[in-house]
Amino acid sequence: MSGRAVDQAASARALQEAYLTGGRTVTFPTRVVPPPVSAAEVRRVASSTAKAAVADPVTLTNGSRTAVLTADVLASGLRFVPDGQGGLRPRFDARKAIDGIESKLVDGAQAPRDASFKVSKGRPVIVPARAGQGVDTAALQTAVERVVAEGGSRTIPVSLTRAQPRLTTAKAGALGIKEKVSSFTTYHPCCAPRVTNIHRIADILDGRLVMPGETFSLNGVVGKRDTARGFVEAPMILNGRFVNDVGGGISQFATTMFNAVFFGGFQDVQHTPHIFYISRYPAGRESTVSFPQPDFRWRNDSPYGVLVTTSYTATSVTVDFWSTKRFEVESESSPRYDVRPIQTLTDSGPDCIPMEGVQGFSIDVTRIFKRNGKEIRRQKFHTVYAPEPRLTCQS
Repeated sequence: MSGRAVDQAASARALQEAYLTGGRTVTFPTRVVPPPVSAAEVRRVASSTAKAAVADPVTLTNGSRTAVLTADVLASGLRFVPDGQGGLRPRFDARKAIDGIESKLVDGAQAPRDASFKVSKGRPVIVPARAGQGVDTAALQTAVERVVAEGGSRTIPVSLTRAQPRLTTAKAGALGIKEKVSSFTTYHPCCAPRVTNIHRIADILDGRLVMPGETFSLNGVVGKRDTARGFVEAPMILNGRFVNDVGGGISQFATTMFNAVFFGGFQDVQHTPHIFYISRYPAGRESTVSFPQPDFRWRNDSPYGVLVTTSYTATSVTVDFWSTKRFEVESESSPRYDVRPIQTLTDSGPDCIPMEGVQGFSIDVTRIFKRNGKEIRRQKFHTVYAPEPRLTCQS
């Protein structure tokens, strides 16, 4: 369908004439503009060129190294734009497409290295960035667009070019990561399978940088827990019962990080308390997590970066946040109320896991923000725990 656009040449003449004659009002003329591409052409490209473009993956090679652009990745990075002659031409976002697979194509010793942080003598210290070699995304964009437009081999040799780190030493230095702003430790019995999972997720997230304005998602960063990455089966709560699942027990880590968020004064975006109260956690100040939901998310609503470091023993896990301190944070808890009794149940079968039983109750926790000893604001967290049944497993 045609539209209208300002006639720039005629408008410029009208504006010039008004300026020379002292006119105060200028009417810009418009003209009818036909669409740059017809609906028929869009349908043709969608049903043929675009469909063929994402029918199969594209394999990238660099000597003996290979990586695959899946059909989904191709589709997300590909669009069609007017070619100025009534048709459409492909445009491919190669930089976005190779995120996450570039390391398969470039030797780690050659790749650029982002600046990072380590903690030395109780203070965060910058590990300098380093330039290196990376995939020439301009050349890759041209090659993929040619394959889409003309067909041909879907195996593309990539070329390398000098690449700069995304986080330079100077940018890291400007993040304001200079002191510990919060720390929290939770405790657990030694040596159960769940401890393996707690240690594994702590290792994955140790050294994580959360940039100003960024929302951290535990599931988004860690993904689905699996045995290939060292997670094991351990009990978790599902539909009011304990069941064994790969990655069970990592809610302890989510709870520990939630408290680091809480006392660091950062924004709680999504946390879900356990359905039952677990005595090793602070009542009303804890979070469960599973995949894909419920997730645990928080936002770095400060102008500074946040460095997350983790550590653990056989009986504890600790999360530390390093940044620039903005608040002193205190926690106040109400007495437990609406207490509900324990129900006694029996069950049988090989998958039955006994439950000790815990009373249900409600509790309110208030987060108090202070600066220089003066209260700034309060935030209330209301939590309701269902009573955990006392479950006996019969053989």
